[in-house]
Amino acid sequence: MASLRARAAARRVPQSLRSRQLALGGLIAALAIVASRDVSGVFVTLHRQLLGNAPWPLTAPPSDVGAVESSRWLRPLVRAAASAAPARATSLVATAAAAAGGEKRNRKKAYLPTGEATFLTAAGQPLILSPNGLRTARFEFAQGSGLILNVETAPSFGPQAMSTLVTERDVTDTIGVVPQDKLGIRGLRDLFWLTDKCFLFTGFEGPARNLAWIADIAEETSFLVSVPSAEADTFVPLNIDGAPSVRLDAQGLPEVLLGFSNAGEKRERSWCWYSMADRTLVDASVGTGSNIPTTLWREAIVSPTSGNVEAILLLNGTLRRHTPAGWIDLGTLRRAESAGIPGAMSGAQTLMPREYLIGFGPDNSVFAVDTLAPGAQLPRDTPSLADLVIADGCVEPPKGAADFAAWVLKQSTQRQTAGLVRFAGAGAAPEPLFVHPFADILASNVWVEPETGRLEAVAVEDVEPRLFVLGASRPQVTSGNSAGGDSLRSLMMGVEPPAVVEDSQQSTDEGSSIEHLLRSLQEKMPSEVVLGGATLSGSSLEPVLVERHGPRWLVGFRHPSLSETITLPALIEDGEAVWVGAEALVVKGSARNSETLEREPRVEGHRLQAEDGSGDVTFYLVLPAVVDPAALVVRLHGGPQDRDKWGADGLDAWFLSRGYGVLKVNYRGSSGFGQQWSSSAPSATSASPSDGFLDDVVAALRWTLDVRQVFGKSYVGDGRVPPVAVMGQDFGGFAVLQALLHHRELFACGVAVAPTQALPHWPDSHVPNAAVRAKVNALREADSWTGSADGVDPAGRALAPAENAEAFRGLPLLVIEYEKDEAEARGQ
Repeated sequence: MASLRARAAARRVPQSLRSRQLALGGLIAALAIVASRDVSGVFVTLHRQLLGNAPWPLTAPPSDVGAVESSRWLRPLVRAAASAAPARATSLVATAAAAAGGEKRNRKKAYLPTGEATFLTAAGQPLILSPNGLRTARFEFAQGSGLILNVETAPSFGPQAMSTLVTERDVTDTIGVVPQDKLGIRGLRDLFWLTDKCFLFTGFEGPARNLAWIADIAEETSFLVSVPSAEADTFVPLNIDGAPSVRLDAQGLPEVLLGFSNAGEKRERSWCWYSMADRTLVDASVGTGSNIPTTLWREAIVSPTSGNVEAILLLNGTLRRHTPAGWIDLGTLRRAESAGIPGAMSGAQTLMPREYLIGFGPDNSVFAVDTLAPGAQLPRDTPSLADLVIADGCVEPPKGAADFAAWVLKQSTQRQTAGLVRFAGAGAAPEPLFVHPFADILASNVWVEPETGRLEAVAVEDVEPRLFVLGASRPQVTSGNSAGGDSLRSLMMGVEPPAVVEDSQQSTDEGSSIEHLLRSLQEKMPSEVVLGGATLSGSSLEPVLVERHGPRWLVGFRHPSLSETITLPALIEDGEAVWVGAEALVVKGSARNSETLEREPRVEGHRLQAEDGSGDVTFYLVLPAVVDPAALVVRLHGGPQDRDKWGADGLDAWFLSRGYGVLKVNYRGSSGFGQQWSSSAPSATSASPSDGFLDDVVAALRWTLDVRQVFGKSYVGDGRVPPVAVMGQDFGGFAVLQALLHHRELFACGVAVAPTQALPHWPDSHVPNAAVRAKVNALREADSWTGSADGVDPAGRALAPAENAEAFRGLPLLVIEYEKDEAEARGQ
């Protein structure tokens, strides 16, 4: 299918509205073109051309583009079709392009010298602690040597620490990892400590091979991990703590569990132990007593003490547990079974995170996340009513403890959310330990005590992130109030309990110990915490995630305004925090950019019931600190299986600095809210064709405009197009095109970055609304198309953007394509 080129055209609307459209479109276009350049003059020129001498909405003209660090996806070449664009809009794009370095044909490629790369500076690299927390490692470029790895003393932990963010530390060991003649050919993606002197790297060599390397400081050498075949790709199966499984052989040398995705049509995966002693691979099933080949493994749990494989999850969802009497089947994980056989790993995927299995118990049990069947027993723990955001129209939860737990279970089974469960015996139904009515439990968000394997707490990303203590020592409500588990926030508030009776099952020493630790973290929290160039109140932070290195912990705290956690160091002794650092660490996945915090964004989380009753639409508003926004940008995530989370990021901060607000919608197909929502399956309760993802976006936007009245007034019935732009990438870009195609009355302009354009099979998740779904069904029925691999899906005639190219001609639309994408890649 031919690629859709960008077309920009002004609709026949009043001049004032056209100015608003061009202001939004022009500024977003400028952002796209110059996101990685210091060209503040472009913004000033564009603003004056669009709005004359009118002031900026909130702030002075931008002096830099530092706030867009996280928006690297907006850097590709902007392609504009001048033939369909009004002269004024064309000149704006041309002006911005000229200021940014000229037309494509005149542009010269410029490469940053490796030694000057920001990510190679000590301050720019994430802190990667050794298992005992005493050392860290970072990359450095050395002229003539290439890329080297420095092993350094870790920052100080404890009350005597002068500073937690140290940019220069004592180097104790150095080893070369990428020779200078291999730079640009070999690339590294991930780094793991295996032992105090040994590292595992993942990366690539050449255009398509995923490989792994070992760096041995003791032997002063680094070498490539052997692979089963010349075409195999290497990946690393991760533990619940995000690290690879490592065991020691008889000589005390490490062996690491690796996976290989074989070439061929089936792309089968195999698992092997890689031995440092003789640099060989041994099939991971050898010595386990299991006759099931590793090509059927989906996940595995390795004992951190014995190094034995204790549990295996098979591709078909069957869970097997190793016991003294041999291997037994504990049952089937419904969620894994419905997921089907995993597809081939992508070219950039070198890690396989743990998705289902969490740990094992001494009674031959296994802990996992799974959806529950109707009729399952009541869960041990649930959130409290105070921790839930319930959509209008949802059945009001009952008051009594047992009734509330039954209501939570019913909501969970209807939405098919993943709960924390325990598989305890062959043929026995899984026991629900913690269930959330609206949100999935992620295996990586469960706190597990590493020495005992005891489950301590679970962080849940619903509308807002919350940490829930498991088995908390709390009273059980019998009447007059809502029941459920305690989040950390309610524990810290010290709320007086209602009339209760004690429940010995939930009032446990285990719950008390983790509660005590969490309270000590709050008590030792500094009054002020430094994030980059900003200072924030320590009392505003709540712990949600943890990374343990002996007594040295890296604790991820949530901030009420930020989408990323803030990581602080903590020293833990005898189950109690004795010190928490006052300066945020640069850790992978944590907040680094203080510009977002300095904008003081107002963040709101909302939930609406979908109009067709198929689920709930969760969405977020990010608004300027004080005044109403001058305009609104609807940011649509990709996937569609991705999701938006609470808080503002760097791109949000850029929009806030210009006086714009941001709306982010978790439309159907988004992950995190149960399989019913993520599968985009048509509603089983509706006799007519069900809604689509675009209906959810429109419902959230209409509520924002007319109920929340984000502009201080309603747009109902006056015929005006509100000052709203819509933008997204990949599937989000496809959603932008559908939004402009079907709802021109709501969107003043749109920016589509590398939108999906052609697919061999169009899944239901790409159907925007009920009317298009009916058309898709009619096209497939007319062609007798059954969904087989043969033939072209006739749904493309209704969904492919190129089929609607003429309709886009009259729209204020900017399409951005990646400069190096081939035509066939743009449909991915």
